[in-house]
Amino acid sequence: MKRIVRVVLLLTLATVVAYVVNLVWLQPLSAHQFFNRSFILFALNKPEMLSELGVLEQFGITFHQDDFDDESESAVDRDIAKVKENIRILESYDRRALTGQEALSYDIFSWFTRTNLRTADEFR
Repeated sequence: MKRIVRVVLLLTLATVVAYVVNLVWLQPLSAHQFFNRSFILFALNKPEMLSELGVLEQFGITFHQDDFDDESESAVDRDIAKVKENIRILESYDRRALTGQEALSYDIFSWFTRTNLRTADEFR
């Protein structure tokens, strides 16, 4: 019986680890997860935006309050590379298969990323 419990726990742990690795470092399974991950990673690189939103402060998280956004040329290059990667991942999802809110989120995310990419290139 102990062996069965260990096997079940090990399989559960392996499934959770595979899900988290896929969500954080690879392409998320659903477009919704991708949109959330992209926004979180975008926001974490913009401490001024985190301060404006005020979401973290309600949980006592204040690490970002004494930092400014990195507007250096190398940071802009990294941001552009990330936006291009996000567009590539976005295009891997079938827009026609999405319904309702996910389809709307897809359109908004597509517009947002492409606009950011275009304006980043214009002001270089």
